[in-house]
Amino acid sequence: MSPKCPVPSLGECAITELAESLMRALATASDELEATLCLIDLCSYFEKCNATTDVYQDLLQAILCTDYLNPLCRFLSMQLLLKETVTFLATGMFPVSYYERLLQVISVQGSGLKTLNMKGVWVKEENMYYLFDIVRKLKNLNRLTIPYIANDELLHHIGESCANLKFLDISGETDITEIGIQSLYTGVTREALTVVDIGILGEENICHTDIAELIYNLPNLINLVTYSFVGKAIHHIYTRKSKHFRSKLNYVHDTDTDLRTMNSIVEICPEVECLYLDNPGHGVVSKIDQLKLTKLKLHNFRCVDLHLLLERCGDTLIHLSVIQGRGTIDFSKLAEHCPNLTGLEIYMMDSLVKSDDTNFLNAQNLEILHSKIPNSVLSYLITHTPKLKRLSVGDVNFTDDDIFRVFNNTEFPYLEDVWFLNASYLSTASVEVMMDRCPMLTILGQLSGWNVTYEDLELMRTMISSANTKLTLLPNGILP
Repeated sequence: MSPKCPVPSLGECAITELAESLMRALATASDELEATLCLIDLCSYFEKCNATTDVYQDLLQAILCTDYLNPLCRFLSMQLLLKETVTFLATGMFPVSYYERLLQVISVQGSGLKTLNMKGVWVKEENMYYLFDIVRKLKNLNRLTIPYIANDELLHHIGESCANLKFLDISGETDITEIGIQSLYTGVTREALTVVDIGILGEENICHTDIAELIYNLPNLINLVTYSFVGKAIHHIYTRKSKHFRSKLNYVHDTDTDLRTMNSIVEICPEVECLYLDNPGHGVVSKIDQLKLTKLKLHNFRCVDLHLLLERCGDTLIHLSVIQGRGTIDFSKLAEHCPNLTGLEIYMMDSLVKSDDTNFLNAQNLEILHSKIPNSVLSYLITHTPKLKRLSVGDVNFTDDDIFRVFNNTEFPYLEDVWFLNASYLSTASVEVMMDRCPMLTILGQLSGWNVTYEDLELMRTMISSANTKLTLLPNGILP
Protein backbone atom coordinates (compact mmCIF):
# COMPACT_ATOMS: atom_id res chain seq x y z
CA MET A 1 0.00 0.00 0.00
CA SER A 2 1.19 3.56 -0.69
CA PRO A 3 2.79 5.18 2.38
CA LYS A 4 0.87 7.25 4.90
CA CYS A 5 1.27 11.03 5.00
CA PRO A 6 4.05 11.91 7.47
CA VAL A 7 3.36 14.20 10.39
CA PRO A 8 5.01 17.57 9.63
CA SER A 9 7.34 19.07 12.21
CA LEU A 10 6.11 21.81 14.53
CA GLY A 11 8.40 24.28 12.76
CA GLU A 12 6.97 23.41 9.33
CA CYS A 13 3.41 23.74 10.63
CA ALA A 14 4.18 27.10 12.21
CA ILE A 15 5.77 28.56 9.06
CA THR A 16 2.93 27.25 6.85
CA GLU A 17 0.24 28.63 9.15
CA LEU A 18 2.02 31.96 9.50
CA ALA A 19 2.57 32.29 5.75
CA GLU A 20 -1.04 31.42 4.91
CA SER A 21 -2.42 33.81 7.53
CA LEU A 22 -0.17 36.62 6.36
CA MET A 23 -1.00 36.06 2.70
CA ARG A 24 -4.72 36.09 3.45
CA ALA A 25 -4.32 39.37 5.32
CA LEU A 26 -2.25 40.90 2.51
CA ALA A 27 -4.64 39.69 -0.18
CA THR A 28 -7.59 41.37 1.55
CA ALA A 29 -5.78 44.62 2.40
CA SER A 30 -7.69 47.58 0.97
CA ASP A 31 -4.62 49.67 0.14
CA GLU A 32 -0.83 49.88 0.41
CA LEU A 33 -0.96 51.47 3.86
CA GLU A 34 -3.02 48.63 5.33
CA ALA A 35 -0.70 46.01 3.83
CA THR A 36 2.37 47.86 5.12
CA LEU A 37 0.96 48.12 8.65
CA CYS A 38 0.20 44.40 8.62
CA LEU A 39 3.81 43.60 7.72
CA ILE A 40 5.22 46.09 10.25
CA ASP A 41 3.22 44.40 13.02
CA LEU A 42 4.57 41.03 11.94
CA CYS A 43 8.19 42.25 11.86
CA SER A 44 7.77 43.80 15.30
CA TYR A 45 6.48 40.48 16.59
CA PHE A 46 9.45 38.66 15.02
CA GLU A 47 11.93 41.03 16.64
CA LYS A 48 10.38 40.53 20.08
CA CYS A 49 10.58 36.76 19.62
CA ASN A 50 14.17 36.88 18.32
CA ALA A 51 13.10 35.13 15.11
CA THR A 52 15.89 33.26 13.33
CA THR A 53 17.18 33.94 9.83
CA ASP A 54 15.43 30.79 8.59
CA VAL A 55 12.04 32.17 9.64
CA TYR A 56 12.51 35.39 7.66
CA GLN A 57 13.94 33.51 4.68
CA ASP A 58 11.31 30.75 4.54
CA LEU A 59 8.44 33.18 4.98
CA LEU A 60 9.80 35.55 2.35
CA GLN A 61 10.21 32.79 -0.24
CA ALA A 62 6.75 31.40 0.50
CA ILE A 63 5.28 34.82 -0.25
CA LEU A 64 7.38 35.58 -3.34
CA CYS A 65 6.44 32.31 -5.05
CA THR A 66 2.70 32.74 -4.43
CA ASP A 67 0.97 33.38 -7.76
CA TYR A 68 -2.33 34.74 -6.46
CA LEU A 69 -0.74 37.47 -4.33
CA ASN A 70 -0.56 40.80 -6.15
CA PRO A 71 2.86 42.33 -6.94
CA LEU A 72 2.43 45.15 -4.41
CA CYS A 73 2.01 42.73 -1.50
CA ARG A 74 4.95 40.63 -2.66
CA PHE A 75 7.12 43.72 -2.98
CA LEU A 76 6.15 45.06 0.45
CA SER A 77 6.91 41.66 1.94
CA MET A 78 10.37 41.69 0.43
CA GLN A 79 10.93 45.24 1.61
CA LEU A 80 10.17 44.33 5.23
CA LEU A 81 11.41 40.71 5.45
CA LEU A 82 14.70 41.00 3.54
CA LYS A 83 17.11 41.36 6.45
CA GLU A 84 20.90 41.48 6.26
CA THR A 85 21.00 37.94 7.69
CA VAL A 86 18.96 36.48 4.80
CA THR A 87 21.27 34.55 2.45
CA PHE A 88 18.90 33.34 -0.30
CA LEU A 89 16.52 35.33 -2.50
CA ALA A 90 14.58 34.30 -5.60
CA THR A 91 12.52 37.31 -6.68
CA GLY A 92 10.00 35.59 -8.94
CA MET A 93 8.16 37.62 -11.58
CA PHE A 94 7.32 41.30 -11.18
CA PRO A 95 5.84 43.90 -13.54
CA VAL A 96 8.30 46.36 -15.07
CA SER A 97 6.85 49.18 -12.95
CA TYR A 98 8.33 47.55 -9.83
CA TYR A 99 11.86 47.01 -11.14
CA GLU A 100 13.42 50.22 -9.84
CA ARG A 101 12.04 49.89 -6.30
CA LEU A 102 12.77 46.17 -6.17
CA LEU A 103 16.40 46.63 -7.23
CA GLN A 104 16.86 49.44 -4.73
CA VAL A 105 15.60 47.24 -1.88
CA ILE A 106 17.99 44.42 -2.81
CA SER A 107 20.89 46.87 -3.07
CA VAL A 108 20.24 48.45 0.33
CA GLN A 109 19.05 45.44 2.33
CA GLY A 110 20.60 42.41 0.65
CA SER A 111 24.15 42.64 1.95
CA GLY A 112 24.00 39.12 3.40
CA LEU A 113 22.80 37.43 0.22
CA LYS A 114 24.90 34.52 -1.03
CA THR A 115 22.39 33.37 -3.64
CA LEU A 116 20.41 35.81 -5.80
CA ASN A 117 18.05 34.52 -8.49
CA MET A 118 16.45 37.29 -10.56
CA LYS A 119 14.80 35.08 -13.15
CA GLY A 120 11.51 36.84 -13.83
CA VAL A 121 12.89 40.36 -13.46
CA TRP A 122 13.99 41.34 -16.95
CA VAL A 123 15.93 44.51 -16.18
CA LYS A 124 16.09 47.00 -19.05
CA GLU A 125 18.67 49.66 -19.84
CA GLU A 126 16.96 52.39 -17.81
CA ASN A 127 17.19 50.32 -14.60
CA MET A 128 20.53 48.65 -15.23
CA TYR A 129 22.35 51.12 -12.98
CA TYR A 130 20.64 49.61 -9.93
CA LEU A 131 21.78 46.13 -10.94
CA PHE A 132 25.34 47.46 -11.23
CA ASP A 133 24.95 48.78 -7.70
CA ILE A 134 23.76 45.38 -6.46
CA VAL A 135 26.76 43.44 -7.77
CA ARG A 136 29.11 46.10 -6.38
CA LYS A 137 27.59 45.92 -2.89
CA LEU A 138 26.77 42.22 -2.46
CA LYS A 139 30.27 41.00 -1.67
CA ASN A 140 29.11 37.61 -0.35
CA LEU A 141 27.43 36.45 -3.57
CA ASN A 142 28.48 33.00 -4.70
CA ARG A 143 25.48 32.24 -6.96
CA LEU A 144 23.96 34.84 -9.32
CA THR A 145 21.18 34.06 -11.79
CA ILE A 146 20.40 36.85 -14.27
CA PRO A 147 19.41 35.23 -17.61
CA TYR A 148 18.55 37.32 -20.69
CA ILE A 149 19.68 40.65 -19.23
CA ALA A 150 23.49 40.60 -19.11
CA ASN A 151 25.60 43.04 -21.11
CA ASP A 152 29.29 43.95 -21.19
CA GLU A 153 28.99 46.70 -18.60
CA LEU A 154 27.23 44.40 -16.12
CA LEU A 155 29.92 41.75 -16.61
CA HIS A 156 32.54 44.45 -16.00
CA HIS A 157 31.01 45.22 -12.58
CA ILE A 158 30.69 41.51 -11.77
CA GLY A 159 34.32 40.90 -12.69
CA GLU A 160 35.39 43.90 -10.65
CA SER A 161 33.40 43.15 -7.48
CA CYS A 162 32.27 39.51 -7.05
CA ALA A 163 35.36 37.76 -5.73
CA ASN A 164 33.36 34.89 -4.18
CA LEU A 165 31.16 34.16 -7.20
CA LYS A 166 31.19 30.46 -8.13
CA PHE A 167 28.03 30.13 -10.24
CA LEU A 168 26.90 32.69 -12.84
CA ASP A 169 23.84 32.30 -15.07
CA ILE A 170 23.92 34.77 -17.98
CA SER A 171 22.20 32.44 -20.44
CA GLY A 172 19.68 33.39 -23.10
CA GLU A 173 19.63 36.15 -25.71
CA THR A 174 22.03 38.83 -24.47
CA ASP A 175 24.29 41.65 -25.69
CA ILE A 176 27.50 40.03 -24.43
CA THR A 177 30.65 40.43 -26.53
CA GLU A 178 34.28 39.40 -26.07
CA ILE A 179 34.77 42.58 -23.97
CA GLY A 180 32.29 41.41 -21.34
CA ILE A 181 33.64 37.87 -21.32
CA GLN A 182 37.15 39.23 -20.84
CA SER A 183 35.97 40.97 -17.65
CA LEU A 184 35.19 37.58 -16.10
CA TYR A 185 38.71 36.21 -16.47
CA THR A 186 40.69 39.38 -15.87
CA GLY A 187 38.77 40.47 -12.76
CA VAL A 188 38.43 39.14 -9.22
CA THR A 189 36.03 36.42 -10.41
CA ARG A 190 38.86 34.58 -12.18
CA GLU A 191 39.77 32.11 -9.43
CA ALA A 192 36.34 31.43 -7.92
CA LEU A 193 34.14 30.88 -11.01
CA THR A 194 33.44 27.20 -11.62
CA VAL A 195 30.12 27.30 -13.52
CA VAL A 196 29.11 29.83 -16.19
CA ASP A 197 25.70 29.18 -17.76
CA ILE A 198 25.91 31.04 -21.05
CA GLY A 199 24.33 31.08 -24.51
CA ILE A 200 21.15 29.64 -26.02
CA LEU A 201 20.64 25.90 -26.41
CA GLY A 202 21.45 24.91 -29.99
CA GLU A 203 22.43 28.42 -31.12
CA GLU A 204 25.89 29.94 -31.38
CA ASN A 205 24.77 33.40 -30.27
CA ILE A 206 28.17 33.83 -28.62
CA CYS A 207 31.20 33.07 -30.79
CA HIS A 208 33.06 29.89 -29.91
CA THR A 209 36.35 31.81 -29.90
CA ASP A 210 35.07 33.94 -26.99
CA ILE A 211 34.07 30.78 -25.12
CA ALA A 212 37.53 29.39 -25.84
CA GLU A 213 39.05 32.38 -24.02
CA LEU A 214 36.75 31.73 -21.07
CA ILE A 215 37.82 28.07 -20.88
CA TYR A 216 41.49 28.93 -21.34
CA ASN A 217 41.59 31.69 -18.74
CA LEU A 218 39.27 30.50 -15.95
CA PRO A 219 41.45 27.94 -14.16
CA ASN A 220 38.63 26.30 -12.17
CA LEU A 221 35.84 26.29 -14.78
CA ILE A 222 34.07 22.93 -14.86
CA ASN A 223 30.76 23.57 -16.67
CA LEU A 224 29.29 25.90 -19.32
CA VAL A 225 25.79 24.37 -18.91
CA THR A 226 23.69 25.67 -21.85
CA TYR A 227 26.41 26.45 -24.40
CA SER A 228 26.11 23.87 -27.19
CA PHE A 229 29.41 24.33 -29.04
CA VAL A 230 31.99 23.64 -26.35
CA GLY A 231 33.84 21.15 -28.55
CA LYS A 232 34.29 23.80 -31.20
CA ALA A 233 35.81 26.10 -28.58
CA ILE A 234 38.08 23.29 -27.34
CA HIS A 235 39.28 22.62 -30.88
CA HIS A 236 40.10 26.32 -31.25
CA ILE A 237 42.27 26.13 -28.13
CA TYR A 238 43.99 22.97 -29.41
CA THR A 239 44.78 24.38 -32.86
CA ARG A 240 45.31 28.09 -32.14
CA LYS A 241 46.54 28.41 -28.55
CA SER A 242 48.12 25.32 -27.00
CA LYS A 243 48.01 21.56 -27.56
CA HIS A 244 49.33 21.09 -24.03
CA PHE A 245 46.58 23.03 -22.22
CA ARG A 246 44.43 20.91 -19.90
CA SER A 247 40.95 22.05 -18.86
CA LYS A 248 39.06 21.10 -15.69
CA LEU A 249 35.77 20.87 -17.60
CA ASN A 250 33.73 17.89 -16.42
CA TYR A 251 30.79 18.50 -18.79
CA VAL A 252 31.00 19.09 -22.55
CA HIS A 253 28.06 19.73 -24.89
CA ASP A 254 28.92 19.91 -28.59
CA THR A 255 27.00 20.06 -31.87
CA ASP A 256 27.95 18.57 -35.26
CA THR A 257 31.11 17.09 -33.75
CA ASP A 258 33.69 15.82 -36.25
CA LEU A 259 36.70 13.58 -35.59
CA ARG A 260 39.15 16.46 -35.25
CA THR A 261 36.97 18.13 -32.63
CA MET A 262 36.50 14.85 -30.76
CA ASN A 263 40.25 14.29 -30.69
CA SER A 264 40.70 17.81 -29.27
CA ILE A 265 38.15 17.09 -26.53
CA VAL A 266 39.98 13.90 -25.59
CA GLU A 267 43.33 15.74 -25.39
CA ILE A 268 42.24 18.99 -23.71
CA CYS A 269 39.53 17.68 -21.35
CA PRO A 270 40.79 14.58 -19.50
CA GLU A 271 38.45 15.25 -16.56
CA VAL A 272 35.21 15.13 -18.59
CA GLU A 273 32.65 12.88 -16.90
CA CYS A 274 29.49 14.02 -18.72
CA LEU A 275 29.30 14.30 -22.52
CA TYR A 276 26.42 15.44 -24.76
CA LEU A 277 26.95 15.10 -28.52
CA ASP A 278 24.28 16.47 -30.85
CA ASN A 279 24.58 14.98 -34.35
CA PRO A 280 28.06 13.40 -34.03
CA GLY A 281 29.87 12.73 -37.30
CA HIS A 282 31.12 9.41 -38.68
CA GLY A 283 33.54 7.66 -36.34
CA VAL A 284 33.03 10.09 -33.45
CA VAL A 285 30.99 7.82 -31.17
CA SER A 286 33.70 5.14 -31.27
CA LYS A 287 36.19 7.67 -29.82
CA ILE A 288 34.12 8.24 -26.69
CA ASP A 289 35.71 5.25 -24.94
CA GLN A 290 38.89 7.33 -24.57
CA LEU A 291 37.08 9.38 -21.91
CA LYS A 292 36.11 8.10 -18.46
CA LEU A 293 32.44 9.01 -18.63
CA THR A 294 29.72 8.50 -16.06
CA LYS A 295 26.98 10.25 -18.08
CA LEU A 296 26.42 10.16 -21.85
CA LYS A 297 23.77 11.85 -24.00
CA LEU A 298 23.53 11.36 -27.77
CA HIS A 299 21.20 12.93 -30.33
CA ASN A 300 20.91 11.84 -33.98
CA PHE A 301 23.33 8.91 -33.98
CA ARG A 302 23.60 5.31 -35.21
CA CYS A 303 22.40 2.77 -32.66
CA VAL A 304 24.94 0.19 -33.83
CA ASP A 305 27.75 2.63 -32.96
CA LEU A 306 26.31 3.08 -29.47
CA HIS A 307 26.09 -0.66 -28.82
CA LEU A 308 29.68 -1.20 -29.99
CA LEU A 309 30.83 1.64 -27.72
CA LEU A 310 29.00 0.28 -24.68
CA GLU A 311 30.60 -3.13 -25.14
CA ARG A 312 33.94 -1.43 -24.46
CA CYS A 313 33.14 1.18 -21.81
CA GLY A 314 29.52 0.81 -20.67
CA ASP A 315 30.49 -0.41 -17.21
CA THR A 316 31.47 3.13 -16.09
CA LEU A 317 28.17 4.74 -17.11
CA ILE A 318 25.59 5.64 -14.47
CA HIS A 319 23.30 7.66 -16.78
CA LEU A 320 22.48 7.25 -20.48
CA SER A 321 20.19 9.46 -22.56
CA VAL A 322 19.53 8.83 -26.26
CA ILE A 323 17.45 10.87 -28.70
CA GLN A 324 16.49 10.03 -32.28
CA GLY A 325 18.87 7.15 -32.86
CA ARG A 326 18.89 5.48 -36.26
CA GLY A 327 18.33 1.74 -35.91
CA THR A 328 17.39 -0.48 -32.98
CA ILE A 329 18.04 -0.16 -29.26
CA ASP A 330 18.32 -3.53 -27.52
CA PHE A 331 17.54 -3.08 -23.82
CA SER A 332 19.02 -6.47 -22.96
CA LYS A 333 22.39 -5.41 -24.33
CA LEU A 334 22.18 -2.12 -22.43
CA ALA A 335 21.55 -4.08 -19.22
CA GLU A 336 24.46 -6.42 -19.97
CA HIS A 337 27.01 -3.78 -20.94
CA CYS A 338 25.97 -1.06 -18.44
CA PRO A 339 25.58 -2.88 -15.12
CA ASN A 340 26.00 0.31 -13.07
CA LEU A 341 23.37 2.34 -14.93
CA THR A 342 21.00 4.17 -12.56
CA GLY A 343 19.22 6.38 -15.12
CA LEU A 344 18.07 5.62 -18.68
CA GLU A 345 16.22 8.07 -20.95
CA ILE A 346 14.92 7.10 -24.40
CA TYR A 347 13.35 9.69 -26.72
CA MET A 348 12.01 9.50 -30.29
CA MET A 349 13.30 6.01 -31.08
CA ASP A 350 11.78 3.91 -33.87
CA SER A 351 12.71 0.42 -32.69
CA LEU A 352 12.99 -0.84 -29.10
CA VAL A 353 13.58 -4.55 -28.49
CA LYS A 354 14.93 -7.08 -25.99
CA SER A 355 16.99 -10.16 -26.85
CA ASP A 356 16.95 -11.81 -23.40
CA ASP A 357 15.90 -11.14 -19.81
CA THR A 358 19.05 -9.57 -18.37
CA ASN A 359 18.31 -7.50 -15.26
CA PHE A 360 19.00 -3.77 -14.92
CA LEU A 361 20.53 -4.37 -11.50
CA ASN A 362 21.02 -0.73 -10.44
CA ALA A 363 18.60 1.26 -12.62
CA GLN A 364 16.33 3.57 -10.63
CA ASN A 365 14.90 5.92 -13.28
CA LEU A 366 13.48 4.85 -16.65
CA GLU A 367 11.97 7.35 -19.09
CA ILE A 368 10.69 6.38 -22.55
CA LEU A 369 8.90 9.15 -24.45
CA HIS A 370 7.79 9.65 -28.07
CA SER A 371 8.81 6.07 -28.83
CA LYS A 372 6.82 2.95 -29.70
CA ILE A 373 7.51 0.24 -27.14
CA PRO A 374 5.93 -3.22 -27.41
CA ASN A 375 4.06 -4.51 -24.36
CA SER A 376 6.49 -7.41 -23.99
CA VAL A 377 9.48 -5.04 -23.85
CA LEU A 378 7.80 -2.70 -21.36
CA SER A 379 6.83 -5.67 -19.16
CA TYR A 380 10.44 -6.85 -19.26
CA LEU A 381 11.77 -3.43 -18.25
CA ILE A 382 9.37 -3.08 -15.32
CA THR A 383 9.85 -6.59 -13.97
CA HIS A 384 13.64 -6.77 -14.46
CA THR A 385 14.57 -3.50 -12.76
CA PRO A 386 14.55 -4.44 -9.06
CA LYS A 387 15.59 -1.00 -7.76
CA LEU A 388 13.15 0.99 -9.92
CA LYS A 389 12.06 4.29 -8.31
CA ARG A 390 10.66 6.33 -11.20
CA LEU A 391 9.00 5.11 -14.40
CA SER A 392 7.80 7.43 -17.17
CA VAL A 393 6.41 6.10 -20.46
CA GLY A 394 4.65 8.10 -23.16
CA ASP A 395 2.47 5.58 -25.01
CA VAL A 396 1.31 2.53 -23.04
CA ASN A 397 -0.92 -0.17 -24.54
CA PHE A 398 -1.34 -2.14 -21.31
CA THR A 399 -4.81 -3.19 -20.22
CA ASP A 400 -5.90 -3.50 -16.58
CA ASP A 401 -5.20 -7.24 -16.86
CA ASP A 402 -1.65 -6.53 -18.01
CA ILE A 403 -1.08 -4.23 -15.03
CA PHE A 404 -2.45 -6.92 -12.70
CA ARG A 405 -0.08 -9.56 -14.12
CA VAL A 406 2.99 -7.30 -14.06
CA PHE A 407 2.48 -5.83 -10.60
CA ASN A 408 1.10 -8.95 -8.89
CA ASN A 409 4.01 -11.17 -9.88
CA THR A 410 6.84 -8.77 -8.98
CA GLU A 411 7.84 -6.85 -5.87
CA PHE A 412 8.30 -3.07 -6.18
CA PRO A 413 9.77 -1.98 -2.83
CA TYR A 414 11.26 1.29 -4.14
CA LEU A 415 8.84 2.52 -6.83
CA GLU A 416 7.76 6.10 -6.00
CA ASP A 417 6.62 7.74 -9.27
CA VAL A 418 4.74 6.22 -12.22
CA TRP A 419 3.89 8.30 -15.28
CA PHE A 420 1.89 6.68 -18.09
CA LEU A 421 1.02 9.67 -20.28
CA ASN A 422 -1.23 7.99 -22.87
CA ALA A 423 -2.79 4.80 -21.52
CA SER A 424 -6.34 4.70 -22.87
CA TYR A 425 -6.94 1.07 -21.80
CA LEU A 426 -6.20 1.68 -18.10
CA SER A 427 -8.88 2.48 -15.51
CA THR A 428 -9.01 3.08 -11.77
CA ALA A 429 -8.58 -0.68 -11.33
CA SER A 430 -4.94 -0.21 -12.35
CA VAL A 431 -4.60 2.63 -9.85
CA GLU A 432 -5.80 0.33 -7.06
CA VAL A 433 -3.41 -2.45 -8.08
CA MET A 434 -0.39 -0.14 -8.11
CA MET A 435 -1.40 1.45 -4.80
CA ASP A 436 -1.66 -2.00 -3.25
CA ARG A 437 1.57 -3.43 -4.70
CA CYS A 438 3.90 -0.42 -4.40
CA PRO A 439 4.52 0.52 -0.75
CA MET A 440 6.47 3.67 -1.67
CA LEU A 441 4.24 4.98 -4.51
CA THR A 442 3.50 8.70 -3.98
CA ILE A 443 2.83 10.05 -7.52
CA LEU A 444 0.72 8.50 -10.27
CA GLY A 445 -0.13 10.17 -13.57
CA GLN A 446 -1.00 11.36 -16.10
CA LEU A 447 -4.61 10.25 -15.66
CA SER A 448 -5.87 12.69 -18.29
CA GLY A 449 -4.60 10.12 -20.82
CA TRP A 450 -6.30 7.15 -19.12
CA ASN A 451 -9.81 5.72 -19.35
CA VAL A 452 -10.78 7.60 -16.18
CA THR A 453 -13.69 9.99 -15.68
CA TYR A 454 -13.81 13.02 -13.42
CA GLU A 455 -16.15 11.15 -11.06
CA ASP A 456 -13.73 8.19 -10.93
CA LEU A 457 -10.85 10.48 -10.09
CA GLU A 458 -12.73 12.34 -7.35
CA LEU A 459 -13.81 9.06 -5.75
CA MET A 460 -10.21 7.80 -5.75
CA ARG A 461 -8.97 11.05 -4.22
CA THR A 462 -11.60 10.84 -1.49
CA MET A 463 -10.50 7.29 -0.65
CA ILE A 464 -6.84 8.30 -0.62
CA SER A 465 -7.50 11.31 1.60
CA SER A 466 -9.69 9.41 4.07
CA ALA A 467 -6.97 6.78 4.47
CA ASN A 468 -4.31 9.49 5.05
CA THR A 469 -2.37 8.02 2.12
CA LYS A 470 0.50 9.98 0.62
CA LEU A 471 -0.43 9.52 -3.04
CA THR A 472 -0.99 12.31 -5.55
CA LEU A 473 -3.03 11.56 -8.67
CA LEU A 474 -2.11 13.87 -11.54
CA PRO A 475 -3.19 16.11 -13.14
CA ASN A 476 -4.62 18.07 -10.23
CA GLY A 477 -8.11 19.47 -10.66
CA ILE A 478 -10.69 18.56 -13.29
CA LEU A 479 -9.72 16.30 -16.18
CA PRO A 480 -9.91 17.93 -19.62
